[in-house]
Amino acid sequence: MGVILVTKKPQAYRTIGEASDTVGVPAHVLRFWETRFSQIRPMKKGGGRRYYRPQDISLLCGIKEYLYNREFSIKALQALLRTDGPDALIKIGKKQQPVVKAAPAKAQEAAPAKPAAKAPIAPAKTPDELPTDRSQTRQEVLQSALSNLQNARKKLSYTLKNS
Repeated sequence: MGVILVTKKPQAYRTIGEASDTVGVPAHVLRFWETRFSQIRPMKKGGGRRYYRPQDISLLCGIKEYLYNREFSIKALQALLRTDGPDALIKIGKKQQPVVKAAPAKAQEAAPAKPAAKAPIAPAKTPDELPTDRSQTRQEVLQSALSNLQNARKKLSYTLKNS
């Protein structure tokens, strides 16, 4: 859980860029989630500009927790939302949400923004560790990986022949 410095009050509405920074996913992912989860309903103003309420941000953090950390599939999470409702995810999202602190105006202007620390890359999973509740089966995942390796081998072979 990180600390985000903002000049807005905690209860203020957030643009999609601000929501993206708070949740920790790109803006296009938030737009995609809106198509998959009907519970995400940001307020839209003129020109289709999205404004996320604090409860929307908490819901998005809860969705991220389930999809990224608990490795739920979208279908499984949709089913969970239908049975438990969005309040369960909002509650979890509040716990996962980074701490928001108001930054002094002068300090924010003077200090250059620090780049966000990159998350460590998880080691590759063996076939036995692959999740079974995903939309793709293990065999499909392995077929895709094999196809990618075969294509890379062809490209490498072609490059070695022509150099």
